[in-house]
Amino acid sequence: MLNDAEILKLFLPELLIEHFEMMKFEEENKILHIYFEEKNTAPKEFSSAMLQSKRICTRNYR
Repeated sequence: MLNDAEILKLFLPELLIEHFEMMKFEEENKILHIYFEEKNTAPKEFSSAMLQSKRICTRNYR
């Protein structure tokens, strides 16, 4: 049987699931908040390149 996180992954875009890890999710006032963290892996086409991470600033849009 699938857990809640696995069920959510069925509804999310494949690209999101490939490059981000779902950290947590919570429901507040009938709104589902899903929190992601970027995976520390480069796409295969960039495996031979020197890559540098640029941190993303998180914002709460309402």
